Amino acid sequence: MDGMAAVALSVAFASLFMMRFCELQRYAPLLRVPIMALAVGMVQLVLMRCSHVDLLIELAKLLLNPLLMLGTGLLLLAAIVVAIRGSHLAWFFLADWTPLLLLTATTSAQVDGALPELAACGSGDVPEKAQRPQPDFPACHSGGSNSFIAAPRDGKASGRQLICASA
Repeated sequence: MDGMAAVALSVAFASLFMMRFCELQRYAPLLRVPIMALAVGMVQLVLMRCSHVDLLIELAKLLLNPLLMLGTGLLLLAAIVVAIRGSHLAWFFLADWTPLLLLTATTSAQVDGALPELAACGSGDVPEKAQRPQPDFPACHSGGSNSFIAAPRDGKASGRQLICASA
């Protein structure tokens, strides 16, 4: 299972948890249907990703980020409505899950191109003055365009060190 499927499953489980924990049936029964549809839709995307049909895999990739952004907004909106209507547990849900849901929506928006990418180690161009000096290790490339695995020249290191540098 790849990262996209794990995120989709986590949002599906978060929506099911929210339905029970915030007592949607009691405080906002009309919001129960869209929250359940979100959970079913996320599980459907995971199943589409796991199929070996190229069209379904591409469709799941295309639908995941917009559904994540809409779904996180829906979960937060439902929690706010339920909290205003009197559920004390919804306030705990808002306090605990808001940072996670906002981070998920922001990351999804960055992947989709709706938000600019933040400068981080290994992503984007780093100005020459901001680059860290490289250690005196011979590095061998290990995958991504900006990560290297390096070992000391004497070869007596107990393990490998991951050094993130701009190439």
